[in-house]
Amino acid sequence: MLYEKNLSLTDIFCYIVDQTHFVCNTEMFFQWKHYLQLCDELGSNDYLPNCFITSYNEALEKKGLPPIIYEIGEIGIGEVSWRTGTRIEFEGTFPCDKNGQPIMKWIGLRVKNAKSITCSQDKSSRGRLFVELTPYTTIHALNCYNNKDDEDCWYQIYAGPQTMEFDYEILKINRKRLKYTQKDVADAIGATVRTYQKWENGETTPDGHYLLRLLNWLDIRDIQDVVRYTE
Repeated sequence: MLYEKNLSLTDIFCYIVDQTHFVCNTEMFFQWKHYLQLCDELGSNDYLPNCFITSYNEALEKKGLPPIIYEIGEIGIGEVSWRTGTRIEFEGTFPCDKNGQPIMKWIGLRVKNAKSITCSQDKSSRGRLFVELTPYTTIHALNCYNNKDDEDCWYQIYAGPQTMEFDYEILKINRKRLKYTQKDVADAIGATVRTYQKWENGETTPDGHYLLRLLNWLDIRDIQDVVRYTE
């Protein structure tokens, strides 16, 4: 770096620290070393980019190499997000463009129908990403515990109320599992057989009063079990 790229010792020892505000980041230092090699191959002399993680991914893509996907980290003990009103925030390292907007294709979040997505990050340091919600917003996060090539590696963080529907099929599944007839269930919750049949066939939806009784009698322990999401 000193002789081949004519970088000063100050730049060599301080560039990554300036980018991350963290002294011991060996992994990014070696990424920078690789980036300098890519610069030579691409004919670039931008050795000290303002936002390293963004420039490195740009160089990787130009060379046909897979970019780094930056996953979200814990924002609290065991929490991956924090919600305040209609805003959800995440913590992590997020590549941003020249205007400070997060580049979502390089971030382990899939966000649809958000009012806005902003970031409060300086250079390549850890920061916060903010998603302003709408009734149609859906957010999925990359699950680092699963195979990245599997679609199941994405798990749902949030889904707005306009994406939620009553999953009537679970009624029939649980009724048969418990070996009840439709009349058994209707009598147990105080509804007519015809009313229950409409719920089970998806013709109508039970109100909150009857939904609580259904959850109780059909041994449905999580409200999410009777919810399905549309995109």
